[in-house]
Amino acid sequence: MNKTRLTSFADSLPFKVMFLFLVLQVAFVLSNTAANCLPRPVIESHAQGSESSALLSNMYVYDHRVAAGPVCFDNNRFIIEVARQKDQGSPFKTMTVAEIDDVTKAGGITHQQYYRYWHGWQLLTNVCLFIGGIDVVVVPAAALAIAGSACAYVALRKRFSKPLTLGFLAILLFSTNLFFNVIGDLLLCISFFVALIMMSCMSLRLESAPNARAFTSRLVLWSIATGAVFSFLDFLTIPAAVVALHCFFAFIALPEGERPKRCVVTMMQALFGFGLSFVFTWAMKWVVAAFVLGWNEVFSNVLGEMGLWSAHGTSSLLPQADWPQILKEFYCMSPQLFAICSTAGYAMISNVVCLVSFAAVLAIWIAVLVCSIRGGAQEGRRKVLIQSLLMALPLVVILGYFVVMHDHAIVHIPVFGCKNWAIVFAILFASGVSALRGLRSRKAA
Repeated sequence: MNKTRLTSFADSLPFKVMFLFLVLQVAFVLSNTAANCLPRPVIESHAQGSESSALLSNMYVYDHRVAAGPVCFDNNRFIIEVARQKDQGSPFKTMTVAEIDDVTKAGGITHQQYYRYWHGWQLLTNVCLFIGGIDVVVVPAAALAIAGSACAYVALRKRFSKPLTLGFLAILLFSTNLFFNVIGDLLLCISFFVALIMMSCMSLRLESAPNARAFTSRLVLWSIATGAVFSFLDFLTIPAAVVALHCFFAFIALPEGERPKRCVVTMMQALFGFGLSFVFTWAMKWVVAAFVLGWNEVFSNVLGEMGLWSAHGTSSLLPQADWPQILKEFYCMSPQLFAICSTAGYAMISNVVCLVSFAAVLAIWIAVLVCSIRGGAQEGRRKVLIQSLLMALPLVVILGYFVVMHDHAIVHIPVFGCKNWAIVFAILFASGVSALRGLRSRKAA
């Protein structure tokens, strides 16, 4: 009887979730430890030779443009700084403490132990630095960007027409230059496109699920894996945008016209699976660091950082002195609304693709409104509108980010605050076009 219960538990979803999560954490520790086992003299020599690269020399310069919009290079410095982090006596301790000398915007050096984050890209970037300079990192970043775009295209075509799919990807990849981070913010490129590959594969696997139980199991396990891997790779830059996109890809795996209740439940499962895995993976780095540095030191640092960026943690730093008076008054009136408007405004002013995307989305939803009013209150039309609004439901997560971490979004507007809008406009475009086609087909019928 006990053996039967043990076998049953081993086959259960909770056991699979815990096992997958633990396996990933072990893999993360081994990956970063291995990164610090590579020959340091060669890596440091190539890192020093990379200082003249545009990927580093353009740090804190926000008017450098590629194609239709700007790219940001700020995070690239961490590739070099983490590769040259202080040797703590063993690869494991070196990885755990992550003691670096960070270059500030003013050109100074800030000494800090950056153990709050995994720096999961380190093995990849250190291998590239072992081969050559930081420019070598562009090769795997470009490969991931191309693979991620291709995977997303395949997953989206299962649900949408070819024009809608291409429109969605054009907005997603080019409206804030996410794709061109292959020659800009390499770390954001790596983390975003790995996540895009995983959520695209998840959508394809969910669509082939034989029954509802298999669908749920696959959804939860893929969400756990994607959330953990993204947390491992990410710098806490745009997790809200990525989890919203993850929920969207879970939604499109459902049969078209699925009951609203199941749509909401599916997206909630994707949200909590991804979100909890992201948070717990992030916290696991603190646990690992605590074994080396002590619990009090680690958690006081973590809590201080979280307080800095949440709610009114940075209100003493904002509004900034060089802002026009009207912007200062706007911020003081409502920091949350200012975060939404300033990030969206920067995105559209800096990139014509984003401006066109906004105009297209606005025109589409005006057309949807007109068609729904003229069509009356028919049951079929209501179902079409409900499905389209459900498709846009994940955007609440991004809105929540702007409300809760408004100062974080404002301070980092050109780095990643503006990039949330690529996901917003892409999803609104898909949901709007779907609604318009559904309403017109009902009218024709």
